[in-house]
Amino acid sequence: TPIPGFQLVTPLETRRRFDNWFGGYNFQREFWDDWFDADQRGDDATQWEPGRGWLVNQLSGMSVDTLVDLGSGNGDGTRAAALRRPGVRTIGLDYSDVALERARAIPQADVSFAHLNLARLQSLSFARTHGIDGPFDVIANHLFDQLGHRTRAQAWRVLRMALRSGGQARFTFHAEPAPNVSVDDPTGWHLTEAQVEAEARAYGLDVSFETLAPATALRRPIGAVVRLRTSSSPGGDHISPSKEHIMTHDTNGLFRRLGSRAR
Repeated sequence: TPIPGFQLVTPLETRRRFDNWFGGYNFQREFWDDWFDADQRGDDATQWEPGRGWLVNQLSGMSVDTLVDLGSGNGDGTRAAALRRPGVRTIGLDYSDVALERARAIPQADVSFAHLNLARLQSLSFARTHGIDGPFDVIANHLFDQLGHRTRAQAWRVLRMALRSGGQARFTFHAEPAPNVSVDDPTGWHLTEAQVEAEARAYGLDVSFETLAPATALRRPIGAVVRLRTSSSPGGDHISPSKEHIMTHDTNGLFRRLGSRAR
């Protein structure tokens, strides 16, 4: 006979242990910790420089007094953005503890760094956590193409929050995979423009693209300008937040489709 009122309570320590074992909240965390711990700059980091430069130049068209750098890594791009807009509160957010340690090692006025794990729904409360109570802009350099599809869903929601607050949103991505693309190395991943457009529509957003390198560039870096979708947007009416779809393609399937091209 069931006991009325009985409730099974799992201790917090046990829940945390299971989270770490199954890895759902820590997807690729070890890769990025190792990457930044080894300070692998060289060729791996230069592939991100066109995107960083484009995002910094885009700041001239932004006017609100808070800027969020989503996926800030070692903080180089965050500090460059803050130099372009002095006096603006600039917050770099990342989930690699090693990256954050390196970022905080170089202090700069109006710049701070904090932990954010987009695999957790609690990440969407970051604005309240950091005392952002007005409009804010968001930039993200090669974050979207280096996330799994479930985690990327939260990144889209962060961009939408920024736009609804009265801010602007820009990000960059590679439109071609690395020649040696591997599921274990997110620096070689990519998104197509069609994928980005479809995902943006699912969250009630429009996106326009700018090529950041010659068409012959191996990885085809792309800059994306994101806007709220309206009834006058080409292709249909604004999609209500209550009718969002979650991206259904899975990361493993993506790499299976890439197989012949990567080889």
